[in-house]
Amino acid sequence: MSWLKRIFSGRREAASNTSLGSWNFRLNDDASHNANADILEGVQFVATLHVTTPYAVLMHHGEVFAGPPSKALQYGNQAQGIWISKTKSWRSLGIDVPEMPQSEHATDIGPRRPESYLPFLLDFRRIFEGGDSDELKIEKLRLLAGSPEDYASIWQRLEEVYQDFPRNLFYRSFLDLPGVGRTTARNLYEAGFRSVEQIQNTEPSKLQKVRGIGPGLATKMTSNVSRKTDE
Repeated sequence: MSWLKRIFSGRREAASNTSLGSWNFRLNDDASHNANADILEGVQFVATLHVTTPYAVLMHHGEVFAGPPSKALQYGNQAQGIWISKTKSWRSLGIDVPEMPQSEHATDIGPRRPESYLPFLLDFRRIFEGGDSDELKIEKLRLLAGSPEDYASIWQRLEEVYQDFPRNLFYRSFLDLPGVGRTTARNLYEAGFRSVEQIQNTEPSKLQKVRGIGPGLATKMTSNVSRKTDE
C-alpha cells in the first residue's frame, strides 16, 4: 500500500476529484485479488438495474464478498449482474481526502443512483413473479405508479422506454421464437398464449387463427418440437 500513498503524497487536491471506490480494476481472478489485498475490501455484486432482472438477483445488489473472487456466489447470469473489485475507502487507507458519493449506474431508464431505483425494481419484480393471474399482476403493477411519489416518474419513464408497458414483459419471451416480432408476440398473447412451450406445442393450423400468422410462420414456430402421434 505504500506505493499508493506515495502517489497521492502532495497531490491531495487532484485525488479529491477521484473516488478510489469508483475505480473498476476488474481484477476478479484470485491471483490479482490477493496481490492487491492491501487496497481491496473485496468484490461487490452489481445487479443490472432493469425491470427484466429477477428479484433473486436484484436483492443482492451491493453485496460485498471478502474473497477470493472464485468463491463468490453467482446470482443469475452475467447479463443480470457481475462481481467487480471494491477498493477500500480513502480513510481506511490512511489518505486524508474526502470520500466521493455513490455514482450513478446505467439502467434501462438512463443513469440513476441505485437507491432511487432499486426499491421500485424490487417491488415491481415481487409482483411480477408472484402467483396471481397476469391481469391481476398488471393491475397491481399499475398501482405502483402512484405510490410513493417518486415511483410515478419512474413509471412514466418506463412507458417511454418500453412499448406496451408493463404488458409487454409478459410476452417478451415469445420474441425468442423464430420469425416472431413484437407485433406477432403481442397478438399471440392477446389470443391467450402464455408461454413459449404452449405455442410450440400447438398445432400450426390453430396458430394460423392468430392475427398475422400464416402457414409458414406457424410451421416455423413449431418446427423444433416433436409431437407424439397415435399409432
